[in-house]
Amino acid sequence: MNTLMKNRLPAPPYPHPTGCPQAPDNWPRLMAEQSGTSVSDYSCTAQTSAQAAVKLEQAIAEHAIGPATETVVVAVGFNDFGPYGLADGVNITDFGAVETHYVDVMHRLVDRVRAVAPAARVVIAGTPAIGSAGAVCVVNVIPGHPGGLPIPVENWEQANQHMQSRAAAETGAQFLDLREASAGHDTCTPVDSERFISGVVDTTSPAWHMWIHPTAAGTRFIADQVGKAV
Repeated sequence: MNTLMKNRLPAPPYPHPTGCPQAPDNWPRLMAEQSGTSVSDYSCTAQTSAQAAVKLEQAIAEHAIGPATETVVVAVGFNDFGPYGLADGVNITDFGAVETHYVDVMHRLVDRVRAVAPAARVVIAGTPAIGSAGAVCVVNVIPGHPGGLPIPVENWEQANQHMQSRAAAETGAQFLDLREASAGHDTCTPVDSERFISGVVDTTSPAWHMWIHPTAAGTRFIADQVGKAV
């Protein structure tokens, strides 16, 4: 939406296939187009791990996951540290509490997947790199000169990366480390076309829909990485 407003283009209708608005060009759709495989997309804006467990039940009820399912990708975690995690009853100021909650939810979620789709592989997809060198570049308006603020987002990134990898190890799922794979393509990347995550006030990054979310380049990167994993 923000990209379209920035370019003075009319906003297309956003699909709501599972009750949540989704970008019409999000990475699950792009991956499906690139691979030619059937993808059921139950992603949801601002989704936490607890909310993902609810969407899983919806997918099961709608027969999107079952005995024939080959892979289930769970791309959730970072929102557990924010206000949506707080709404789930988690003490978001305590990284240990967030991790304990997340890992517990992932155990139950993976067990549920295996109960209805015994042959399915479960992939926990990480979050691409957001900040670097102790900063997040929220104002990107001068080509080649991202504007950073000293926000310790890397603390949250590391905590998120750790709890996702731990959950994968404990449940036998595969952890897809997108943060490591996207290093050098964060909000502060000076090469505008290679920026995978948008800023807040951002006119130089590739097209994007929401601030501090994947750009068009970032979406392609995630689709490629997940596509290789599945």
